[in-house]
Amino acid sequence: MRSLSRLAPLLLLLLSSSALAQNLHVGLHAAVGLARMHTPASADVRFDKQLSNPVYSLQFGGAMRYELRWGRIAIEPELDMQLVRLGGSELLKAEGESVTAETSNKLSLWYLQTPLLVNISVSVPYVDIFAAAGPQLGLCFSGSRERKIIVTDKASDTAPTQRETETGVVFGNAPDDVHRLNLSLTTRLGARIFRHYSIYGYYDFGLAPMADFQSSTPWAYTHVYGIALTYYFL
Repeated sequence: MRSLSRLAPLLLLLLSSSALAQNLHVGLHAAVGLARMHTPASADVRFDKQLSNPVYSLQFGGAMRYELRWGRIAIEPELDMQLVRLGGSELLKAEGESVTAETSNKLSLWYLQTPLLVNISVSVPYVDIFAAAGPQLGLCFSGSRERKIIVTDKASDTAPTQRETETGVVFGNAPDDVHRLNLSLTTRLGARIFRHYSIYGYYDFGLAPMADFQSSTPWAYTHVYGIALTYYFL
C-alpha cells in the first residue's frame, strides 16, 4: 500500500503531462512573399511615382502552438522561430520642388524572426479554418546593399548627375543605417487539413522603420505579404 501511495503522484503527473502533450503541436514552417518598402510623408520629398521590381521574402523555421478547444472552436497561442531572407531590387522615383531623384536599391538582409500569435480556429470535417494575429520581432544579423542614385535638376539643362554610394550594410541609428531590430504586426488567414498540414496567406505590417528616413533613402518601413505552409508532426 505504501508503494502504491508513493507511485500515485508520479502516475498523476504522467497522465497530466500526456494530456498536455496532446494539445501541443510542433512543426516546420516555410513561406515565400513579396515585400514593399514604404516611407513616411516628408515636407521636401514627395513620392509621386514608384517603380518596383519584386523584393522577395523567404522564410524557414519552426512552429509551436498550444490548443485550447471548446467544441468546434479553439484558441491557440503560437510561438514561431524563423530564418528570413529579404532580398531583391527596387527602383523608386522621388519628386521634389527643384530636383527629381531616382534611386535603385539592391539589398539582401538576413533576419532571425520570432512571431507571437493568437489563433482562433473553427473545425469543420477534415479542416480547421483559422485566423491569427500578433507582434513579430526580427533581428537583422547580416546583409548587403548596393545603391545607385540619379539626380536631375529641373531648372537646369545639364545631364542628370549619377551618384553611387557605398556597397554594404551599416547597422546603427545614423541616417541611411539599417536598424538591427525590426518590429511588425503579422496577420494570417488559412486552413489546417487533417490536423497536420497548414496553408495560409499572411501580411506583415511594419511598425518600426528598418532604416532612418532621409531624402536619399526612399525606403524605410517593410510590408510583406505571401503564402506559407506548415507541417505539424506532433
